[in-house]
Amino acid sequence: MIDNETKKLLGLKIQKLRKFKNLTQDVFCEAIGIEPSNLSKIENGKNYPSLPTFIKISEVLNISLDELLEIEHLKSEEQIEKEIIDIIKKQPSNKKQLLYRLIKMFQE
Repeated sequence: MIDNETKKLLGLKIQKLRKFKNLTQDVFCEAIGIEPSNLSKIENGKNYPSLPTFIKISEVLNISLDELLEIEHLKSEEQIEKEIIDIIKKQPSNKKQLLYRLIKMFQE
């Protein structure tokens, strides 16, 4: 099951790519074969596109499915910080020390 945050991030990416390609919602919808109301729900993170629609989106945007799914960089700063902290907390002591040294290198 796709979580809400993933839907939102994917929708945001689709919207940004569509606008970058100078495609209106109407033109884009016609090209991928869905109604504008459905695209709006996808871009607003309310719905996830079906697999055939997802494939058509990648074709029209001229982007691979892998590239389309790369959404990690769209996360908010707060989300990233929380995930980093959660990852660090789960590490054994020796790895925490290594991570600490790596982080300190970025401060210099």
